[in-house]
Amino acid sequence: MVEVLPHRVVDNPAELRFEIFVGEELAGYIRYRLEPGTVVLVHTDVEPRWEGSWVGPTLVREALEDLRAHGLFAALLCPFIIDFVRQNEEFRPLVVADPAVSD
Repeated sequence: MVEVLPHRVVDNPAELRFEIFVGEELAGYIRYRLEPGTVVLVHTDVEPRWEGSWVGPTLVREALEDLRAHGLFAALLCPFIIDFVRQNEEFRPLVVADPAVSD
């Protein structure tokens, strides 16, 4: 069992990113772009000391849960988040195409 330390995930709209703090340390973030009704998840970055740990998946899970709670959809550009959603089917109904990309 992986030990998850006390943490918080917050939406920082001024920086257009979801952030995860472990204690007071910024351990990672997801950069995003806003489209009507959709948040385009562009890139996930986790501090090197937290790579490969619970931090990345926890950040993604809690960000997606926040979007769902607010009735928003997610367009996925980040390979890390794409892989996460493939492994966590409960988030697939949130996923839509990037509205900025035409067919």
